[in-house]
Amino acid sequence: MDWDPQSDKRTPVWEACHQMIRELNQKGETDAGGLLARMADKGESIRQLAYHLYTLCERKKWAEEARAYNELICSWNAIVDASSKVDQTGEQLEFGF
Repeated sequence: MDWDPQSDKRTPVWEACHQMIRELNQKGETDAGGLLARMADKGESIRQLAYHLYTLCERKKWAEEARAYNELICSWNAIVDASSKVDQTGEQLEFGF
């Protein structure tokens, strides 16, 4: 499933966060960065929600649920870096050789 935040004009941060997790798990940091580039206005909110949900899961001892949020948090800097290398249409601007 290829979800496009630009065609879904009513995307809550909750959905955007979970789409980022899906993209990261299925395609990796570079593609997650491409997705983030298409919804850059939600980036900080996505990051904060992931932290909040991770903390909540940890307190409840929901290790399995916490894992997805932790993976997004741990990969966040690489995802942001990858997002800066694409334009708003998702096209890669430079090669990472």
